[in-house]
Amino acid sequence: MIIDKVALETIILSSIEAYPLETVGFLLGLRKGLDYLCKVAYPIQRAERKLKSVKFSRKIHELMKKASEKVVGYRILGIYHSHPDELPIPSVKDIMNFMFSEYMVSLIISISKTTPSTLKWHAKENVIIGSIAGYRIILSSHVKVGSELVQASIRSPLIDVLNLLASLGLDYSLLCERLSPEDYERLQYHLNKIIYLTKRGRTYHSKKISYHRKAIKEIAKQYEIL
Repeated sequence: MIIDKVALETIILSSIEAYPLETVGFLLGLRKGLDYLCKVAYPIQRAERKLKSVKFSRKIHELMKKASEKVVGYRILGIYHSHPDELPIPSVKDIMNFMFSEYMVSLIISISKTTPSTLKWHAKENVIIGSIAGYRIILSSHVKVGSELVQASIRSPLIDVLNLLASLGLDYSLLCERLSPEDYERLQYHLNKIIYLTKRGRTYHSKKISYHRKAIKEIAKQYEIL
């Protein structure tokens, strides 16, 4: 499964906002070949949240099923939910609810408090692992294959962004919280430029990369984040 940058931002932030309770939401997107592309994540605001469980009514599912294609142009692929202070392993109840649903994708977010030090984000053995804003995050994806629930690969361009900001000594959550809409757009512009130039891998881009890194630092200094 490929999760778009903004969709993964929403998933992580909603998990942090709900902690120590569970969060839950819809994964909207499309299927491309054998892969699922999650373009939008929508936290369910009327979910009943508890420490070890979260649920929502069938009425909410039906409402979002009709509205999602009309509003954002994507269908519901599946569900994401968090496991506060637990591993991202589906419980027996998770498996039963998922297998008897019409969803094809399940994403579980393990979230726990950690030391302020930053853990580099990386994909490893079909999970995404990292830390942000004092929380350790592990994401695990599963897909429905026939009558079985199978762990699937998971990736997102947001990993590059988080690692880039960490290398500059910046916390992404603080930037999202404090920046004005205009400066947030400027930040995204410089981030995307650096990622693009880095992936091209040519040494003569180093000056351009340095320019964009400096621009990001200047934005952060305006808000006393650096």
